[in-house]
Amino acid sequence: TFFEYQDRLFGSNRVIVVVRAKHGDIWNQPFLAKLKEVTDALFFLPGVDRRTVASLWTPNTRYFEITEEGLIADDVIPSHVLPDTMGPKEVALVRDNTIKGSYVGRLVAKDYTAAMITAELLDVDPKTEKPLDYLDLSRRLEKEIREKYQSEDIDIHMLGFVTMIGQIADGASSVVRFFGLAFV
Repeated sequence: TFFEYQDRLFGSNRVIVVVRAKHGDIWNQPFLAKLKEVTDALFFLPGVDRRTVASLWTPNTRYFEITEEGLIADDVIPSHVLPDTMGPKEVALVRDNTIKGSYVGRLVAKDYTAAMITAELLDVDPKTEKPLDYLDLSRRLEKEIREKYQSEDIDIHMLGFVTMIGQIADGASSVVRFFGLAFV
């Protein structure tokens, strides 16, 4: 059913990765560095339309401000801010730019405990030029995102059709194993 109506549903072939701080908020260097790592990992997965990846760290996340001098437009995280060397001043700048850009409630949780990364998926894997293998991508999301980046301090949540397909496939394999055991 999804494939039949996917061209009519905006954003239906999207993956959403939420990076949540288990303790405190996101306005600190370790969290923002981890968010950058997860953003980069998602960006380079096969089947992800790189043009559509949106995170605080992507250059398509900008803020606009009208001042006495005129219009100011810049990236929420300017290019001179690096994840490994950012200090309190840069973290405060990122927080202020996020608020100015109205990303609270869109890419950042209203209570500042989580940040989101979104990306549209391609219908065709650009490397193989075959239809995107949703099961493989789901497994890679689990292995290369959740297993790698989830920790005592960070929770990873993933949403989207591709993650649902993976959960259904895992559930189906459990049912088949149960059926096999019951049959034996």
